[in-house]
Amino acid sequence: MRWLRGVNLLFQLQIANMATASVKRNKLFLKRRIKVLHYINRNPGCGANKVATVLDCGKTQIQSIIKSIARLVELLQKRHDMKQMTMSGECGDVSEATVTGWHNRVKSLIAGYSPEDIWNTDETGCFYHALPDKSLSDKATQCKGGKKAKEKLTISSLPT
Repeated sequence: MRWLRGVNLLFQLQIANMATASVKRNKLFLKRRIKVLHYINRNPGCGANKVATVLDCGKTQIQSIIKSIARLVELLQKRHDMKQMTMSGECGDVSEATVTGWHNRVKSLIAGYSPEDIWNTDETGCFYHALPDKSLSDKATQCKGGKKAKEKLTISSLPT
């Protein structure tokens, strides 16, 4: 949680830099900025145009707030030597012998059937307990291993 203190400190520095403006303008700016930050947090991926129309702000104001958020994240990553990594899951869980064994087993299972009795099916699954596959981590840390949630909803469809 050290990095959270760093973000808080950076926001305090930004507020201190705005002290040269009049007090009334500064308060209005901070209130509007907080509203924008809350709206962006609740609606991720929302564009500057939409935020500007919903909150009745200028588009350039919204863009500068979004840029400052991106800059804060960039400074945070540099300070704590972090980067965004894709987490590879479950390294080395299945051996080559197991895969080869299953290939041979499938061949023996379908050996007694004629080709027109064998159906191909497409399948898709939704792992609703799965964790995100990207994370911020130390550059030295390897993001691999770890078990993933196996609970899923499978939808199967036969070709027509």
